Amino acid sequence: IAVENTCALPRSELLRGVHARLKPGGMLAIADCFWVRPNAVHPSENAWSRHLGSVNAFLADARDAGLELEAHDDVSARAVGFWTLSSELRVHEHLARAPTDAHSLRAALNAVRAESRREHLWLQQGLLDGGLEYALLVLRREV
Repeated sequence: IAVENTCALPRSELLRGVHARLKPGGMLAIADCFWVRPNAVHPSENAWSRHLGSVNAFLADARDAGLELEAHDDVSARAVGFWTLSSELRVHEHLARAPTDAHSLRAALNAVRAESRREHLWLQQGLLDGGLEYALLVLRREV
């Protein structure tokens, strides 16, 4: 099973559910963002970012659910560029719902770009200064 963005879900429940569905020896791959220093970056208004949690807390929940760590790779430096792309993708998503007159369209796009940049900038900064970790985790159901 492969999952991205587990921080939007109740993680301990997710891990127990995955354990129930995996066969012994089955694997779960996670790609997600975690707090390293919770006060190092200003949390955004999005609910998912307020529930990042730490890698250690996630791994403790995984152990409690009967999953053991197979691999842990910190890919923070490689993930920084993704947030620039993600920011621009959000702008393009809003184009479909934007007003049709040029002045309103320009104003709407500028507002979305500003919001998106604020949202993504704290993620990029956190990944660069070590306040956040973007981790690839591979967990295995105990045999």
